[in-house]
Amino acid sequence: MKRTHLLLILTALLLGLNQSAHAYWPVSVDENLNVAADPDTSERYPSILPFTNSSVLITYWKFNYLYQIIDRFGDFQYQEDQLVTPGTQYSFGTWVSTNAQMVPDSSGGAFIVYSFPYGDNIGVWGQHIDSLGNRLWGDTGIRILPAADSDYQVKGDGFGGFLVVCSPNNDVFAQRVGEYGNLLWGEEGISVAVGPLYSQECTIAHDGEGGAFVIWEEGQFGYNLLGQHFDQDGTPLWPENLVINPGGAWYNSPVPDGYGGFILDMNNGGYGNDLYRFNAAGAEVWHVDNLSYFIDGGVNRIVNGEDNFVYLGFFWDAHFKGQRVDVRGVTYWQPEGAWFNLSLGHTYGTGNPDFVFRDPIFYNLYVTSPEESGPHRYYISGLNQDGNRTLGDNGVHLQTTDYDGYYRKIAAVADGGVVAAMNIQTHVNPPQFDLRAKRVNPDGTLGGPLHLLVDLEPESASIQIPPTGGSFTYNIAIEDTYVVYSDFDAWVEVTMPGGDTREITVREGIHIDYNSVIERFDLVQNVPDWAPTGDYTYTLYVGDHDYPDWYWAMDEFGFEKVSSGSQATPAMEAVNPPLDKGLQPLVNRRAWVSGVSRTGGSATASVGAQHAAPLHGDAWYLSGFFDDLSVEYRDSAAFYQSLIPNPQSLALAISPNPFNAQATISFDLLSAGMVDINIFDIAGRNVGATLCGRPGQAQRPAPTQTGHHTVTFDASHLPSGIYFVCVRAGNLAQVQKMVLVK
Repeated sequence: MKRTHLLLILTALLLGLNQSAHAYWPVSVDENLNVAADPDTSERYPSILPFTNSSVLITYWKFNYLYQIIDRFGDFQYQEDQLVTPGTQYSFGTWVSTNAQMVPDSSGGAFIVYSFPYGDNIGVWGQHIDSLGNRLWGDTGIRILPAADSDYQVKGDGFGGFLVVCSPNNDVFAQRVGEYGNLLWGEEGISVAVGPLYSQECTIAHDGEGGAFVIWEEGQFGYNLLGQHFDQDGTPLWPENLVINPGGAWYNSPVPDGYGGFILDMNNGGYGNDLYRFNAAGAEVWHVDNLSYFIDGGVNRIVNGEDNFVYLGFFWDAHFKGQRVDVRGVTYWQPEGAWFNLSLGHTYGTGNPDFVFRDPIFYNLYVTSPEESGPHRYYISGLNQDGNRTLGDNGVHLQTTDYDGYYRKIAAVADGGVVAAMNIQTHVNPPQFDLRAKRVNPDGTLGGPLHLLVDLEPESASIQIPPTGGSFTYNIAIEDTYVVYSDFDAWVEVTMPGGDTREITVREGIHIDYNSVIERFDLVQNVPDWAPTGDYTYTLYVGDHDYPDWYWAMDEFGFEKVSSGSQATPAMEAVNPPLDKGLQPLVNRRAWVSGVSRTGGSATASVGAQHAAPLHGDAWYLSGFFDDLSVEYRDSAAFYQSLIPNPQSLALAISPNPFNAQATISFDLLSAGMVDINIFDIAGRNVGATLCGRPGQAQRPAPTQTGHHTVTFDASHLPSGIYFVCVRAGNLAQVQKMVLVK
């Protein structure tokens, strides 16, 4: 779908039309979504976490920790940002130098953890927010550790709770907290390193069994990087602390390896970082040098990726870079890392980038500037599993500012979007800050999905299809609830009893006016006799069909196909409702059969028009869906062939078959005439194959020629699978199945 950017009808708002107020994700570099209720004050230290239904949870500090939930459309859940602990009042001088840290729970909610080294409420504190945004640990939260420092880290424990490590007064303490707020390692936590030596730079990772690996730096005039493994009860498992590096470390960050051990990214003072893997017993499995590079604190990151992989993010040689590494220590991208940005030119890459992974993309939020004084340009970029950039040469440009607020975080949400929370300094003396958010869509555009409401209503509360097949009837309503308009796609899928999902139909480029409703009545869905018995789910999606996981809204209902019992309900005749509901007729993606007419109980079909509409009892077909019929084709050349007269007259042949990348299509003409050749996939979509070097339609032989003809089908751009070639010459047509194997 060629996507239309959302247009804010400012004139309508200025005229005072009675519309409900909604926020929406900005769609241009110059627009901004201010997160805080009172901008231009002192919102600092943002954190962001993917939340329910592709929303985000954002926390920040403004004389107290606050939170807000922004949905996938850019709308705020709360008119005023919520206090994390409304029962706690902090004095004006309460010292905060870092952002709260958040980890997800196992039920769609999140834990918010923060530290106060000084003031009236010294300690590490936590609050639990459920999936609806409710506070679960009261108005004051719970104290996790009695002492605190700005050097602390929070990670999930792998069992729905979380782990905390902190180094107050140059000692190291750790705590494990259950999902319901119980302090599993006692009210004081466990002492990891307490004594005359300075202990600092502490980090933590879970072991997959309820325990944890704690890494820290210890010494006075010379430091060692040490580690210890604690079980689920907080008992140390190694007789002596593991000496990882006798020279200490400028940076260290562990992540679970998925096999009871951990992978550690660290730097011991040079430019190149060291990557280690240790098993549960503390034995070194492997050690690889210089997979990433270190230039300053806060620039490097290691994150868990898909199973058996970790990703490294860093800045080096005027590029923000990434590296993909498996649990064997094998790298998959170029030796010095894949580039998030093609080139900064002569610009300066500022610090404190953020990196996150959501399968299959590794994302980076970074800032560049011609010089340290600005202006500052913010970008989000992504690398796929091959190390290729997914959002353009330098990523998506979010905004340009005069000053850099330094603190910024990103979250990749379930629908494929990426959201950035960014501190922006608006004034130097006195210092003032804003907190802004922007979203990048899967297709690289700024903004979010169109705020549509979908109602899919069956005309029967209980739908049972007999063994011999039948049909059911339903209605559709799609409403635009905002003062915006756009185009969207709509598609219908059915989930089979075994869990497989099949697409029934798709319509692209449907236009909807702002604050309007599109309705369709008496749609008829046929269920073929060969469909297996069991429970089905019937779903309507609206959004951008080019990114089907990024649907904007959906509704569904269930039906059952029974194995025996009632008399078969015959398939209903096609019904096309009148087009008087503000919807223009649309053309389906081209399929090879159309022009269906019905007389009595028989159906005939012709080949080559724009609609997919064979009225056949042996197929899924839908009538009335935006003025068209559609069908999900079966994997049966005989079924296709049965709809076309004189199927053998063209002597159609494919060689080789199966084939890899290219196949030769041959046919015979008994009389001169124009020839159409089209290729379709198993779902009946015209795949736009390239024949004889011409994209799109097939190469047509000269209309005056008779005899034997050959053309070449180039499928190098298509995935492996079953395809159908359809050749039509005059009133003759033939279909042949071919199998692409790569």
